[in-house]
Amino acid sequence: MSDILKNSHAIARISTPVDPTKEAVGTGFIIENTGQTDDITFLTNAHVVAPGQKHFVELAWCKPQKIPAHVVAICYDRDLSLISVSRELWNKAVDEYVGKNTEEADFIKRAEPLSLGEAKMLNPIGTEVCCQGHPLGLEDQQYSWGKTRGVYNMPGGEQRILIQAPINHGNSGG
Repeated sequence: MSDILKNSHAIARISTPVDPTKEAVGTGFIIENTGQTDDITFLTNAHVVAPGQKHFVELAWCKPQKIPAHVVAICYDRDLSLISVSRELWNKAVDEYVGKNTEEADFIKRAEPLSLGEAKMLNPIGTEVCCQGHPLGLEDQQYSWGKTRGVYNMPGGEQRILIQAPINHGNSGG
């Protein structure tokens, strides 16, 4: 199984209704849950969840199911947020949309977090990158590839890595 397909279950469309006609949309991915619950934890951007009070995780493998999520932590300075979904609701969605007692269902129910890289794996120029997410709020996951192109020094001393890969509104958090 390719790494992209293997990790697709761990990447989700995150939606936050703002009012009856608008929603904030982004992407999130499963990270290791170090909390005291058995919930499944996603990392996304703060600006994806900040505009509203309700949040949903939408998974490509169980469209159009929206699994309710709640914000666990939010850091506006770094534009990061942790949200979580109940493992019970996650498993129910798997059983309903993928089936029970199959290899695929067992794999998705484990909700394995994505492996994060380390700084030593990244070169400012030439490291291959893959962007996986829900650009423009699309329901299906999209992929784009590129390479790192350098470091940009932000005001205040923060550094950001520039990448050459197409990303759009909705990729935030992916």
